[in-house]
Amino acid sequence: MGGANNQSILNPGNVRVFAFGTHSRSIKQDVDSKYLIDGANFNFVGTNINIGITKRITFEGTIGYFINKSQFYKTSFVEPFSTVEMRGFGLSDAIIGLKGLLYKTDGGFELTAGLGAKIPSRYHYQVLEDGVQLSVDNQTSTIGFGVVPKLLVFKRFSKQNLSLFFINLYDINFKNFEQYRYGSGINSSLFIGKTFPKFSCKTDFIVELRSSFRLKDINFPANKERFVMATTGSFIGTISTQIGQTFMDKYRLAVAVDLPVYQKFNTSKLKNQFGVTASLVFDINAKKKKVYTNEEVKAHKTEVIFVNGGCEMCKERIENISLNEKGVSFANWNSETLLLTVKFDNNITSIGDIINSIVKSGHDSENQKTSNKTYNSLPKCCQYERILNE
Repeated sequence: MGGANNQSILNPGNVRVFAFGTHSRSIKQDVDSKYLIDGANFNFVGTNINIGITKRITFEGTIGYFINKSQFYKTSFVEPFSTVEMRGFGLSDAIIGLKGLLYKTDGGFELTAGLGAKIPSRYHYQVLEDGVQLSVDNQTSTIGFGVVPKLLVFKRFSKQNLSLFFINLYDINFKNFEQYRYGSGINSSLFIGKTFPKFSCKTDFIVELRSSFRLKDINFPANKERFVMATTGSFIGTISTQIGQTFMDKYRLAVAVDLPVYQKFNTSKLKNQFGVTASLVFDINAKKKKVYTNEEVKAHKTEVIFVNGGCEMCKERIENISLNEKGVSFANWNSETLLLTVKFDNNITSIGDIINSIVKSGHDSENQKTSNKTYNSLPKCCQYERILNE
């Protein structure tokens, strides 16, 4: 969900929070079959947190909670029909790990690898109040440890307002505390992201092509040879369409719909029907900025400078870059006059330092020009008309 915005490497001290909620539903493969199971669904909320450690290494942690993980069974095949819900609920497994930047170019290409450890949320199968033990399909935890290596490839095409992101994630499960091993899996996703500047710079559309392959489970009964669970294991191909909206150049709210296009199960009685996910992504700059009093702001030096730009997204970027400069207490950029008004403590910073930071972000000043590569990396709607020196 979200493509690369929750996968990239962060600057040291920065934090990225990815919060999401998912509803997924499965239905009977054959409505005329005589199997008692009639359907399934789950509702899940979770969060993924990234923390920049160095310029090349980022910590990543994921945890979630199943509001319900349910299967529904018919009590009979004779009218009046009724169903019974077998409902699991509780924390999912946690995954903590590191990811590191292996290679990066100025042309918008990134290669990243990661390794995570899966930590179970419980060490025994969940049992309901009436003493009934839930099936392995209703458990919210694998009851065992595992490892999650992954490889991530990202490429941005600035002129086309297009980005491609590929992630290959291996979900390797070990034998759990109940002498059972859930099948390990490989999940591969290709995200194709596009913005349409004529419509909105802050709205993006993403199509995800996802394949999920899972091996069969294995049971290790006491004093007996292990045996493979013949009805487990699967391959699922899914198309997910997503629309996202960015607010304040910081918050991204998105909704995605998953529709399976190919499913192969080993004698499974259910098939996936659809999934819906809503997510919110935002960044936190862990470096605390001084809060100035009104008296201090009045005493600060005021400068008005020319900064080129073209849209509201430019305004947010220019003002945020200025305010992130240590010692700056006020910044306002006028999109009509292209003038930036800043107030700053000249004992801490200078107008030259502020201009340098703005130019590095992709915006020309009166006497300093950003590089062509940086300018071309801006979203299309932010690529203002440049003033060439004679």
